[in-house]
Amino acid sequence: MNKFMNRVLLAGLLVAAVLCVGLGLSSFGGADRGMSSVHAQTREPTPTGQPYVTGGPYVVSQPSTDTDGDGVGDTYGRSEVIEIEFEFSEGACGTGAIPLVFQTGSGPTSKREEREASYSGCGPNTVSFSYIVTEEIRDADGFSVLPDSLSLTTYDGYVVGPYIGSVQSDSLQRVDGSLDNSPPSLFGGAPSIIGSPAAEDTYFRGEEIRVVAEFKEEVIVSTAGGRPSIGLEIGGKIRRAQYDPALSFDNGPVFAYTVQAEDVDTDGTIWVLANSLVVPSGSYIRDAQGHDAILSWSVSTGSSYKIDGRLTPTPTHTPTPTPTHTPTPTPTHTPTPTPTLTSTPVPTNTFTPTPTHTPPPTPTNGGGWCNPPSEGDSASVGTVSGNMLLLLGPLAIVGAIKYRRREKWQGG
Repeated sequence: MNKFMNRVLLAGLLVAAVLCVGLGLSSFGGADRGMSSVHAQTREPTPTGQPYVTGGPYVVSQPSTDTDGDGVGDTYGRSEVIEIEFEFSEGACGTGAIPLVFQTGSGPTSKREEREASYSGCGPNTVSFSYIVTEEIRDADGFSVLPDSLSLTTYDGYVVGPYIGSVQSDSLQRVDGSLDNSPPSLFGGAPSIIGSPAAEDTYFRGEEIRVVAEFKEEVIVSTAGGRPSIGLEIGGKIRRAQYDPALSFDNGPVFAYTVQAEDVDTDGTIWVLANSLVVPSGSYIRDAQGHDAILSWSVSTGSSYKIDGRLTPTPTHTPTPTPTHTPTPTPTHTPTPTPTLTSTPVPTNTFTPTPTHTPPPTPTNGGGWCNPPSEGDSASVGTVSGNMLLLLGPLAIVGAIKYRRREKWQGG
């Protein structure tokens, strides 16, 4: 009996051990699958009350240019808006941005360009980001939204970091910034009055009130079906300013209205009425690519000028200038210059001095005046005799004078 009980107890312990091991393994395997399921999620829950991304990014805008001929726009041109949207767990209005990636060119010349789409609005559980295409951007294969790059700070102070996972929007919509697909729009949002009245603050009868509709690009105005016009309110009455091509410029059609006798408004407000630009059928205002201009604006604009058509402008008298007498200059007598008498110099008699006889030097030993000429000197005999006479003559005269004086002294 005891042996039987021992065997039953032993068998029970073995069964219990097998069950424990089986339950332990089953529990371990379940924990591992549960962790894999968590990591498989693309987004992690955030603390209660803080918004987090639940879907997106989605490209929700539509390009206007159809390049493949299927009737559906497939390419964004310059100034068009690319709009990206995310879904959130709750409202997440705030500020932020997300980068868009454009691949310009192909092969070795391919160039990657990143541009930020900025926060543009929010809904109950959506947030939008927008990018306006610029001229230099190209992407013939379709742009993409950079993954894990969302940056958003809500107005409540929550910072929404990069969304988890490699969620990326590879758009099939191409981008070509060289295409100008945006219609011309008004610069400043509305037309405005230009110029001023002659009397500084009041338009009188016959004067023109001019209004310009200035666009952000050049426009072409056709008047084939009639001239476009803009509505003015003067003293509670509606008047139409007509398009005037002579006053207009490339991106600014000008409209003119001539004040009539019944136009009176002394309150100092001339209104350019909202949405009052009318283009007759058959006429148009458009750009060179054929896009019709946006001709609407929501708010009337006014000026501080008064109108009184009962009066005409007082002409400003411009005095005729009195001619200034310019005296004829008296001719100045220029005397004829008296010629200066130039005397002819009397030639001066130049005295030619009598040449002074320089006696030849007295010869030293070896020859004298009385020496006979040597051989070969026969030609100079006369010269030697002459020289001797010149020397002896004066000596003889002096000797004779001395002798005569001595005789007279001795005899006397």
